[in-house]
Amino acid sequence: MGIDVFISHAHEDDAKTDTVYDELTKAGFTCWVDHKHIPVGAKFYNEILGSLKQSKIVILILSSYSNTSQQVINEIVTVSRYEKQIVPFIIEDVKINETLEIPLACSQYKKAYPGEIDEYIPELINGVKNLLIDSSKTDSTRPNSIDFVYIMGKKDAKFIYNTIPKTFYCGYHGEFDLEIENTGSQTWDKHDYYVVGLGDVEKFGRRISTFDNFLIQPGQRGMIHFKYITPTIPNNYELHFVMRHKFEGNFGAPLVQRVSVITPPKTS
Repeated sequence: MGIDVFISHAHEDDAKTDTVYDELTKAGFTCWVDHKHIPVGAKFYNEILGSLKQSKIVILILSSYSNTSQQVINEIVTVSRYEKQIVPFIIEDVKINETLEIPLACSQYKKAYPGEIDEYIPELINGVKNLLIDSSKTDSTRPNSIDFVYIMGKKDAKFIYNTIPKTFYCGYHGEFDLEIENTGSQTWDKHDYYVVGLGDVEKFGRRISTFDNFLIQPGQRGMIHFKYITPTIPNNYELHFVMRHKFEGNFGAPLVQRVSVITPPKTS
């Protein structure tokens, strides 16, 4: 079954996105949004691509969050290459990201502020109806395959500060901090799977940790609180920390820290 409307959004806007989804569904449209339709364990990008391919039009819930979300940018650039209609539904006053300006240049913008988003949905529904009529006339001219487009910019990172002890006791639990600066040209979005990973050190802490803040713009710094569990056998270890994107691998210079794990002193 085809999809009338693919809804592209940042997850910080889930509540408003759900309102749009519910009202469009009540109006008789078949809608798709990732957090409602991607099954647990499914391959994220495969599900996105399949749904983009089936959709007739795309509604972009445009906010300060989606405006800088790399996942949203990738989705919009992808669908624009295949001449699908994109409707930016602007839920707050925001200057359009330069990367989105060309894909959205010919789009019919719908404003959804000030006031409650519900006030603006009837006009959105009418716009969707008209666009679906137009899209039915041109579907046969569109290609049958879609390749996901990545607008990455330069990824780079620098570890600025850490509170990693030089000595640990065997079998202890704890936490240390890592501060990382975004030295590239691409915004790090927590929901786009930007994490700090720890190299393969047997039984030493979590393999990955996420940032406190959701968005880290170029030139900004983010803080990681890394929980650890030390090995039970005394030894010297070399810890390797690196910035990582879940789907695209590591980037930036790693942080290498040599530590010792020792037997705790006996208590009398």
